[in-house]
Amino acid sequence: MLENGIIKSKGAERFLNIAICDDNETDIKYIGKIIKKEFAAHNINCELSLHTDAKSLLDVNQSQPFDVIFLDLDMPRLNGMDAASKLNKSNSAAEIIFVTNHDELVYKAYKFKALGFIRKKYLETEIEEILETLIETINSRQQYITFSDSGNEFKCLINDIMYMQSDDHYIDVITPKKKYTLRDSLNNIENLYAHFGFIRVHSRYLVNFRYIYSIEKNTIVLNNKYQLPISRSKIAAVKEAFQFYSRRI
Repeated sequence: MLENGIIKSKGAERFLNIAICDDNETDIKYIGKIIKKEFAAHNINCELSLHTDAKSLLDVNQSQPFDVIFLDLDMPRLNGMDAASKLNKSNSAAEIIFVTNHDELVYKAYKFKALGFIRKKYLETEIEEILETLIETINSRQQYITFSDSGNEFKCLINDIMYMQSDDHYIDVITPKKKYTLRDSLNNIENLYAHFGFIRVHSRYLVNFRYIYSIEKNTIVLNNKYQLPISRSKIAAVKEAFQFYSRRI
């Protein structure tokens, strides 16, 4: 029987408190092994908290909030969706990565602001993809855009940007709390920040995947329910990219 416990990866500069919650002990061990390997290669120190049921996960999270949670959707008693709902309220800063046998649940997972989605039948390949995106996300938290607005210089975390909107020769940078304006072209901004998880959905809009709640016909719905148009010529590419990002992030 696998006991809920701690595994440490040593000798790194950054630190993350990570939980793996799955009723399949083999999957827990495999995910933990890959996490330690990839994080060590990127100088990220991590502590793994292993759980075979969601209640144990939630109990530990109350006293030691997790930074990242790998969460199985299909578990007895308390399933992953219900656990994620509670985690969104008690630890909204945590990055949740769903693990499941049910492909059809990928879109439902996004209402819980999940970072990504791993299908168990593709566990070996998708765990590496999601960890690559997770590491990019960790790195992006330290990345700023520095610009001047009304004569004052500002720094804005890239991860806080919901979307950018072009208005002639100016760009409105929209965050959950504030709007900034800088003089630049959206083409230039796209080239600079596409690898941080932004996608061009329209000639006027560059959107951060992290804030996309759903795609409905020719419209993107953000987590705050705000809607942005998708250019007709970009619909297929945006949907394909979103599906790929849904598995990775």
